[in-house]
Amino acid sequence: MVLHRPVEPAGIIGSWDFRPGQLPTTTFQDLALIWQVPSAAVDSHYEYRLAYAALFYEDLSPCWYFAHSSGAEEENLKAVGWLAWDHPYKRRKVRLPEQRFGQLLRLLVAPWEPSHFMGHHECELCPVQADRLETFDERHRIERDGLVVDFGATNLFVPGEGCVYVAPSMIVHYVDSHNYEPPTAFWQAVMKCPEMGSEAYKEALVVNGPSSEGWARAVQDGSCYC
Repeated sequence: MVLHRPVEPAGIIGSWDFRPGQLPTTTFQDLALIWQVPSAAVDSHYEYRLAYAALFYEDLSPCWYFAHSSGAEEENLKAVGWLAWDHPYKRRKVRLPEQRFGQLLRLLVAPWEPSHFMGHHECELCPVQADRLETFDERHRIERDGLVVDFGATNLFVPGEGCVYVAPSMIVHYVDSHNYEPPTAFWQAVMKCPEMGSEAYKEALVVNGPSSEGWARAVQDGSCYC
């Protein structure tokens, strides 16, 4: 069975803005009550621990999700698109340019990231479906113009000017289905981003990312940035 990290329990614990060491626990019975679906739909035999410090970040705030220290060098990892149901976000008022969205898709086909986490993230903005396990792949995939992007389990790193933008792969769904409008600087970086995995891409990550040796090693030789 596929286990999904619960996001809807934010209504019980206040929000996901808690700090490391504060790990609230919720059961599938709790989730069934919050999601208003039969308990069998989420299975009452398992218990989750919300083991991550935060899944919501204000746009362009420091993204500590991947940070392995509290040093100032981590602050140029800038969060984009870490949305949560109880936080307002900027909505797009005009039609999304296909060229812009196409480039975002291309970067997310096989995104590089310095470390990997287990599990998937569910969209907190979508209505909850009782058959969420059976429709999981369908709900976490976009196919457009010959490109296939699976989202919800990976993250995107886009080099900018003096920083690196960090977005969950779910950003492509937020943009496509929920009219989310990322910051202009992020879109500019997306359009200028070198080919994913290329030497030019790696160089841009090193130059604009954290100044730590661990970051440079993770980018250059694939070692875990953790």
